[in-house]
Amino acid sequence: WLVAALCLFDRLLMVCRLASPLWQAGSLAVGLAVALSALKLGGAEAELERGMQEVVQTIARNRKAALWKTVVNSELRAMRALDYCVSAPTPLDVCARLAPEVASELRAAGFGAWAGVGVYRAPPGKSTAPQDPSAPTVQLLPSGPRFGVMAAYLCELALAHAPEEVYRATPMALTAALAALRVALEAFEAPPGFAEVGDHGSAALRGAEALLAEGEAAQLHLLTDAVRGLWASVPPSSPVARKWRGRCLRHGWALPPAPAATATTP
Repeated sequence: WLVAALCLFDRLLMVCRLASPLWQAGSLAVGLAVALSALKLGGAEAELERGMQEVVQTIARNRKAALWKTVVNSELRAMRALDYCVSAPTPLDVCARLAPEVASELRAAGFGAWAGVGVYRAPPGKSTAPQDPSAPTVQLLPSGPRFGVMAAYLCELALAHAPEEVYRATPMALTAALAALRVALEAFEAPPGFAEVGDHGSAALRGAEALLAEGEAAQLHLLTDAVRGLWASVPPSSPVARKWRGRCLRHGWALPPAPAATATTP
């Protein structure tokens, strides 16, 4: 959380001049405010089993109620200054970051014709779904390689139906994204080497995996198996699968079939 707080503080220094009203409360209050935001984003309240007011007052060694009020007000000003762009990345964010890099590697290696590198697009002005005014609007995903879109589907499946496995892995967002990307590459039958683990895999994925500690790498293997198993046996009533079936029907997409004949797939 300290690194996250320092990053937020640096960003504030870049967007707010020292004459800004944000700094009128003093640098200590602003520092405690960004620490409060970082602690919230890191789930400190659940981990420490203490309220954020108590944690901040302990860090400041000041139990006065006036300090807490000043910190909260400073946090609100800081969030407005940063346009509320302070959230930690999600597995979908990490997938969106890594998938284009892997796609570039595949094209550079001469696999530009591989199906997974293609892009899902909605035909302009057309839809394969029945025109039902009462049907909910389905949001189109940003354009990207097909295996990246498949990874997004797998991320949503895992978060919805295997939350314990997902949140047991650390760092959660990176590990879940890597697991989903691995399985997505397998689903599209990636060229030799690109879906493999270790020295023979994609350079982008190898670089991301290198950020994991030894124990965290073991968790990646377990989570990958869990995602693969979930894909092969999606719960019949899954709202995620239902949403993606509608999305595929609406836009004419086709995700790879699951490895088991009895599996439910979009």
